[in-house]
Amino acid sequence: MFKSIARENMALSLSAVAAGLFALAALLEGGRAVSADKALIFAAVSVVGCLAVWLYLKWAEREESSGLVVAEQQQWFMDTVLSAAVLIGFGAAWWLEQSAWAAWSVYADPMMMIAISVYFILVPVKMTVGAVRELMLATPSAEFVEEIHEALNSVGIVPEQVKMAKVGPNLMMEISLPANWPGRVERLKWNLLRHLEGLPVRPAIFIRSLVS
Repeated sequence: MFKSIARENMALSLSAVAAGLFALAALLEGGRAVSADKALIFAAVSVVGCLAVWLYLKWAEREESSGLVVAEQQQWFMDTVLSAAVLIGFGAAWWLEQSAWAAWSVYADPMMMIAISVYFILVPVKMTVGAVRELMLATPSAEFVEEIHEALNSVGIVPEQVKMAKVGPNLMMEISLPANWPGRVERLKWNLLRHLEGLPVRPAIFIRSLVS
C-alpha cells in the first residue's frame, strides 16, 4: 500500500511540476486564450462528481477507518480541490472576458495552473512524509500527543512509561508497569480506552510488567 501511495504521489508531483512549467511558459509568452463558457460547465460537473465521491469516502472512513480508505479519501479531496480551482479560474476568465479588462483574460488560465501546481507539489510531499513516518513506526503527530498524555495522566500513568507508534489508523501503545503495580491490568486498559475513545485512531494497548 505504501509503495502504491508513494508512486501516486510522485506521479502527481511530477505532473504538477510539468503543468506549472508549461503554464509559466504560457504566461511569459503573453497568456493563453480559453473558451471559458464551455469549460465552466465541464468544471462544475467535475466539482460535483469529485465532491460526491469524497463525501462518500469520508462517510466510509467514519464507519470503518482503514489506511486504504484514508489514502483514497485524500486523493479525492485533492481532485475536488483541483476541480474547484479550475472552476474558479474559468469563472474569473469568463468574468474578465465580459468586463473592461478583457485583454487580461488570457492570463487567467496560466495563473490558475501555476497556483494549482504549487498546491499539488506540496500536498503529495506532505502525504508521503506522513506515510514514511508511519512505516518507520514514528510517534503520533503533536496534535494527538497532548490528548494521549492527558488520558495517561488520568489513569495514573506518566508518559515516560509508554512507548507509542501510529500505524495506519491504529495507535500502538506499550505500557511498562512496576512489579508492585497495585491495580488490575484489565481495569487499567478499560479506563485508558475510555479516555482515548475521542481520538480518530484505534488504540491497541500492551502491558509489560517490570521485574523488581
